Amino acid sequence: MVEKKAMSVATSRKIAGSGLGFRHIMLAHKRDELSGVKTLLGEHGLVVVLGARVVERLATVVEGAENRRVRPNTCSS
Repeated sequence: MVEKKAMSVATSRKIAGSGLGFRHIMLAHKRDELSGVKTLLGEHGLVVVLGARVVERLATVVEGAENRRVRPNTCSS
């Protein structure tokens, strides 16, 4: 996310230091989009620290990652 300029290195370290990973954020976004990401980060005390703009950019990056993700073929032979 730092490479995509959604957040700074310091912000990335704060999120990682809280124990959250990209998969946690993706799951929260999948459940309730922006509100889910805000709730998850709030539970870890990061919404106030990061600010609304960073949370929105983070949700946008996650949404883009979900859209690009290749779904496995679920058909069985």
